[in-house]
Amino acid sequence: MAFARLAVAAVLPVLVIAGVASAKEPTNLTGEWKGSGFVQKDDASNKIGVRCEVVGNQSGDEVGFSGICRAMLVVRRSIGADIVRNGTDYTGTYVGSLEGGVAQLNGTRVSPNRIVLEMTFERAVNGDDKAEMIILTDGNEGFSIETRDRMENGATVVTSSVDFRRK
Repeated sequence: MAFARLAVAAVLPVLVIAGVASAKEPTNLTGEWKGSGFVQKDDASNKIGVRCEVVGNQSGDEVGFSGICRAMLVVRRSIGADIVRNGTDYTGTYVGSLEGGVAQLNGTRVSPNRIVLEMTFERAVNGDDKAEMIILTDGNEGFSIETRDRMENGATVVTSSVDFRRK
């Protein structure tokens, strides 16, 4: 779940959401990106280092990306997302979660550089089918993606965090 959700949270919405920018928001996600960070399955597991490479494409209010995340030298996960902006609202899908399947994304831009998305998975992970993705942009050179999930015991855990920079 951790690696699956990392791929989901780390690359998907960040690229997709950060890429859908208005004239006053400088981020354009078109191009090649590399990132590093961690994934964590749940509150009882250790953080696992991860490296990701994605290619983003942006056209108007539509953004997409696809790529690969790697962990522990042998684990690879394909990731991808397609997101559409309508005003300050964002909707789309994310692919990359092994346990949860395809995630539906719904959210809003809460500040010029911050997008918060609710992720709804096809199957339950850690007791439910919901998680949260936060995408932060820092101009044209980088962005970060963080996912958070509420565990069955009620605790909220950061299940992935990845910082991306242009290649």
